[in-house]
Amino acid sequence: MPDFKILMCFLFLLIGLINIGCVASQENVALSINIEPEYSIVSVGDNVIMQINLIQLGDQKRRDVIVSLSLIGNENKIIYESTQTIALETRASLISQLRIPENTDNGIYNVNVEILDMTEKNLLGKASKEIVVEKSVVTRIDVYLVGFYLTLIGLFVLVIMLYEKNKMLNSKAKITKFEIETYLKQREKGK
Repeated sequence: MPDFKILMCFLFLLIGLINIGCVASQENVALSINIEPEYSIVSVGDNVIMQINLIQLGDQKRRDVIVSLSLIGNENKIIYESTQTIALETRASLISQLRIPENTDNGIYNVNVEILDMTEKNLLGKASKEIVVEKSVVTRIDVYLVGFYLTLIGLFVLVIMLYEKNKMLNSKAKITKFEIETYLKQREKGK
């Protein structure tokens, strides 16, 4: 029976080495998306700013990866998509922004991030976050118009204030001129 125990130990050791080899050769990337609460509910035309953190798992060499960013709507319809290539050695962190298109409807959307190996194009990791898109009652044009009208009103008030100040200074100047004329007349009579 000692041969059976040695055989079992050898088998467990072999299974352990195979498992260790599998873990070491995995080509996965841990991925997280951080979206601040102020960007989780956005209006059409606004930007969603997010931080994407990547950590290469296992003992991998530096490699180029493709970061694919997409906004997914109902029925997995792609609303927006962009990609960028970065070099990943052990970890990377990048700030990305996603502009919500003007023709986007109200609703809940998923921001998906996928990491692909640049050479083999295989999926290394993916993550997703939900955001809410609401059509704003106030559009950007409305904000600009309100600003324009407030500027016009401010200029109008400034012109009126300058006019009144000038009018007051002119009236003081007339009184002073009248007083000078009266003084001069009295002086001539006194001589």
